[in-house]
Amino acid sequence: MRRNELPYLSHYSELSRRQAGQEEVELVDGRVRVFEEFPDYLLASRRWDGSFFLVRTPGPRDATGSVVPCTPEAGRRWVRAAVAHATTVDAISSELVAAHRRVLAVEWWKPWAMRRALAAWVETRERYERALRAAHEAYAPVGEEIRGAIRAEREKAAEEARERARLEAEERERRARLAERAVWGWSVVEEAEGGGRRVVHVFRHDVPSAELPASVRTEGSAHVDLAGLRRALLDLNLPDVVWDRAALRVARREAGLGFRHWWQELFYENYRTLTEPPPPPRSSRWTGGGTGTSGTGGYSGGFSCAGGF
Repeated sequence: MRRNELPYLSHYSELSRRQAGQEEVELVDGRVRVFEEFPDYLLASRRWDGSFFLVRTPGPRDATGSVVPCTPEAGRRWVRAAVAHATTVDAISSELVAAHRRVLAVEWWKPWAMRRALAAWVETRERYERALRAAHEAYAPVGEEIRGAIRAEREKAAEEARERARLEAEERERRARLAERAVWGWSVVEEAEGGGRRVVHVFRHDVPSAELPASVRTEGSAHVDLAGLRRALLDLNLPDVVWDRAALRVARREAGLGFRHWWQELFYENYRTLTEPPPPPRSSRWTGGGTGTSGTGGYSGGFSCAGGF
């Protein structure tokens, strides 16, 4: 091998600085946050195939990684394995970088020194490959354990999402059935005080109200469902519609949802204006995020020692 055949080394970032010691990692609600990390592979511009997981204390503003449950003993093993893996990879990577630099530092007129430096480089490169494989194999059981925990949390989250979707669909169906009841009515009143202004009063036939004006006639009013009420209001096309608050309170209690949201769910519009509501304003404040399995409550007991594992 000659010096001009020396391969280019990729930049290496120390892993040990990224993984805190076990005394600095704590469980929150029995969970830790894990990040899959791919050590830099120095002999080519690619990632090393063997990854490992950094273990951190979950934070409310974390946006990456996965939050998974673990026991105190498992948490300690995960951190120890990460530290051992990072330390091993850092050590052999430092040796390879040093061997590479020694070759480049030999003056061209010293052939014996160059041969020794190149021989040391070849030996270090071979040890580098063996050390990476050994570190990967040693870490593999812990890595699979963590991947299993991540898969379990994702499956749990997916099942919970399916259950929420099922319950929400059942609730929407229930509210749709409620909306089909012909319990609503309306009355058009010409108000003398308003200069002959015509006002639509909306009420429910099955809900007594002390707020309806005496001029409102409920007995002769049609009984319609919410869709029929909407059609009637559109046909009347009057600017002033007064909704009986007692009727809205009962409707809200029955639907388990604010009347405004219920009407929007049914007709995709605002119930007071019968027009499509404007989109909500965009917030300029970033609120962070994480995985759907994150828990950020109080610290769990029985796990930390001197503030950590």
